[in-house]
Amino acid sequence: MINLLFIAALIIILFFPPAKALLIRGGMHIGLFQPEVTEQKVPDGPVAEDIILEVQDGKAFHLSDLKGKIVFMNFWATWCPPCIAEMPSINSLRKEFKGKVVFIMVDIDNDLGKSVEFMRDRNYDLQVYRTTSSVKGNLASKVIPSSFIINQHGQIVFHHKGAADYSNTKLTTFLNKLLLSN
Repeated sequence: MINLLFIAALIIILFFPPAKALLIRGGMHIGLFQPEVTEQKVPDGPVAEDIILEVQDGKAFHLSDLKGKIVFMNFWATWCPPCIAEMPSINSLRKEFKGKVVFIMVDIDNDLGKSVEFMRDRNYDLQVYRTTSSVKGNLASKVIPSSFIINQHGQIVFHHKGAADYSNTKLTTFLNKLLLSN
């Protein structure tokens, strides 16, 4: 009987994305899935490739238009359990740095209607974008979720592949240092 319950739980976790996301989120609460933040006095990294982003109303802009601002960019999808699991921590991070850091949530499926509904249903205060140009170079990743922090000079100073708990104090300290270096 215990084996059957174990197999049933395993099947649910494998084939029901919200259950898998809940399991990953539980791992985040016990300290797993922490983003690796390097301690640098003056972050330096490759310049982010320029891409064109569009919001639901059709307004488009270039990523390079945000030079002079700190950008947190996350590539994600509504069907991705690790993406779903990390979303509450990204939303908390946005609340903490609202008006100081630009948050760009890039829907890799390019279905903004579905993504906007996802954010609204969960009461997340995160703007969803899609790319209208190809993503190549140092922003291209075969892993989702993938998150980047781009400094005021357009340099990638943080990159994390896979789910992460972005309410991590090391990351908030890192962002605060970037803000002070402006």
